[in-house]
Amino acid sequence: MPDDSTLVLVRLATRTSTKAVATAFGIGLCVMFLSGSLALLDGLRIGTDAVAERFDEGPFLVYDRVPLEEGRVDAATLASLQGASAAVRVVPIRVYVGDDLLQQTFAATVSDGSLLRTSLAALGDADIWVGESLLASDRARAAGVALGTAINVTSSATTMQLTIERVHPRTALPDDWVLVSEGTFETLAPAFGDGATFVLVEENSQDLPKLREAGFTAVPTAAAVEFLRQGVDGLAPLLFGLVLAAGVVILVLASTFAALEVRYRERELRTMRQLGARPRVLFALVLLQTTYVAGFGTLLGLALASLVTNGVTSFAPLVGLSSFALPQPSLPSLLYPALAAIVAGLLGGLIPAMRAAQVPLVPEGSERS
Repeated sequence: MPDDSTLVLVRLATRTSTKAVATAFGIGLCVMFLSGSLALLDGLRIGTDAVAERFDEGPFLVYDRVPLEEGRVDAATLASLQGASAAVRVVPIRVYVGDDLLQQTFAATVSDGSLLRTSLAALGDADIWVGESLLASDRARAAGVALGTAINVTSSATTMQLTIERVHPRTALPDDWVLVSEGTFETLAPAFGDGATFVLVEENSQDLPKLREAGFTAVPTAAAVEFLRQGVDGLAPLLFGLVLAAGVVILVLASTFAALEVRYRERELRTMRQLGARPRVLFALVLLQTTYVAGFGTLLGLALASLVTNGVTSFAPLVGLSSFALPQPSLPSLLYPALAAIVAGLLGGLIPAMRAAQVPLVPEGSERS
């Protein structure tokens, strides 16, 4: 068991003050930003990898902007296509079982399933085809979701109750998207109008040259996924730099807090020295205090990051924003910000701790007998 001196040291180091709370809150904001950013990056990477696994090599993807779900191919362009093509229309949705959010994804309708190497003839207006990932999710298993389950599908325009009729086959569309009929899509997105979000055409289609001349980008589906993956991977160095920058901010916060504590508690530290406390005890006291504040700020930041990232993603469709992926907290997204905060807290407390250890027994300028 710890002795009495150790318990006293811990109690002194964990005392709560306005400065400690303010510093912990500042550290928490830094950790929240870092953890949330890394979780969103992991979500984008996982989403892109999932898309890559589902794309065929054959069809070409024709689009006018990135992200793909925000694109538009007008009706005149669709009417001018002479070869086989599949017009894909997409709308962001949220899937509920009762009042519980099951998944936030996209509902797609496809004009011709042949390019997807599947038949959509059996897809009725009251049905929805979902991917394997939805049924395999923890939320779906906890809610008892299976084939034949009635779910609520909500878009920015309306809410519909649809029945999970089957698991859709792996196609050139992401597995976590759901497939609906054209009638259902028009109910979910009545303002979409004519046209499509993007188009799939055959590899050797005679329409490809004129589509490129019209300003559309036409690439093999596998190349499109690789483009997305490179874009996501390009964010990693930037976020690593943000980790370092946030570490510097946390170091400054911890150093300032420790310096103020040493200055305003100098009389207390001197009294401890006069009572026999060794310099190394005062050194450990300041380091323990900055570590405690940094640790508390880290826990606060990780909790806030979970709330904010999930909240932003959940409410994005309500303000007309689409979300490509949900945040996916992983060990790095939790470990890196936590390590940055704790290490910066320790480093920030070093110089003030050394000053605390050098507090004289007698105040400077006092008369000595």
